[in-house]
Amino acid sequence: MYVDPPSDAERRNLNGRPRREVQQDLAAALKQAQQSFPGAQIHLASFSLVAPLLDIAADLDGFARIVVASSALRNSRTSDWRTLRKPVLMLHAPSAQCDGAPFLEAQTVAQRNRFTFVQVGYEQQDDKEDCGRASQHALAGREAVLAKSVADWLAGQEPAPIIGYANPSIAWREEVISYQVPGTFRTVQLEATLFLPEIRRFGAGPYPVTVFNHGDIEINPYKSRVRDMVVAREFLQSGIAVLMPARRGVGMSEGTYPKSFSHEDGDATYKARVQSEDVLPALAWLKTRPELDTNRIILSGQSAGGYLTMYIASQNPAGLIGAIDFSGGRNDLTKTNSSHGYLNRMMVSGFTEFGRTTRVPTFWVFAENDSRYTSNTIRACHEGFQLAGGKARLLLQPPIEGDGHYIYHKPELWRAVLREYLSEIGVPYGK
Repeated sequence: MYVDPPSDAERRNLNGRPRREVQQDLAAALKQAQQSFPGAQIHLASFSLVAPLLDIAADLDGFARIVVASSALRNSRTSDWRTLRKPVLMLHAPSAQCDGAPFLEAQTVAQRNRFTFVQVGYEQQDDKEDCGRASQHALAGREAVLAKSVADWLAGQEPAPIIGYANPSIAWREEVISYQVPGTFRTVQLEATLFLPEIRRFGAGPYPVTVFNHGDIEINPYKSRVRDMVVAREFLQSGIAVLMPARRGVGMSEGTYPKSFSHEDGDATYKARVQSEDVLPALAWLKTRPELDTNRIILSGQSAGGYLTMYIASQNPAGLIGAIDFSGGRNDLTKTNSSHGYLNRMMVSGFTEFGRTTRVPTFWVFAENDSRYTSNTIRACHEGFQLAGGKARLLLQPPIEGDGHYIYHKPELWRAVLREYLSEIGVPYGK
């Protein structure tokens, strides 16, 4: 029995509707099913957007078991469903590339909440980067074995841990790691996500590695992992490992995210220097992994993460061969910086100082309609960096659709130049 959203849902998905409203709708559907099929055993099932269903299932009656497939659980790392009184079966394809439903989150949530977890196996990683009906995320081509496994479980049989291909591929070899940084009173534990390239294509390593630094972000209550696959995919497909640190207060990282920076800071590099304290220990951590070539480290980052990337590059850490700045800079927060000819002198001063000591070639990606900095400021920063002795290749795109500050999520605009840059620093594409 398939239940459509009611007309008054106004096309809102389960996350966009009040919990009580969804609960009432499901209760009514269960009542209707009981009346239509008296004496039949009733189960609940959902695809992808499953968290709202699990949240309200503890308060529902009239069903026996729950089946969820391809669960999108990026915002559910702290969810506790161990009080559910009904068994839950979770099915997930580890080789699916759907960015909104990573395998690692599904596996972790299932283990913590004692759900029955079944991997739907495919021999090859999905070649699709979306979550469409023909993708492995939708479990396409596994309908028969999937139906049998679910039917057997609903009948009380223990399912096989893997169905379909017996030795499934994993879309991204990723893991959550932790490392320590100094705190005011004690050490602070931070987390990061490590991605390794495909073994079948690039071998077992050691791989060159980029450390990608996120920008200033709004802290959410879900403690979502820093996992930007739009960027990570570009490096992984070049055979480069990726480490994405979550600075303090972000994700599961301890501490409080620092925000008390002013356009009146006497030192234009101050913000980047403070934030780099959470990243420099991550560079040291790289040495603990034999799969990583710590003589070929590339720093990268976006917005505030791009600015701190350039600061760390100016310190010339061991093994660094390049630095990539995606729309990185220092907003001076003045009200006049929206005018076309405005010059953010603080940001220019910062990049000029970075240029004095940076010894590796750098690559900058910006767009002229960046909401934080004018093209006038971007060009002046590039000029100041180079005149001070730094080497920088600037890709300044004309205005793009939307906010140019987020050009890093449009790799088709910079992919070709990135690959040229990687070849220049000794990491040719696919090698």
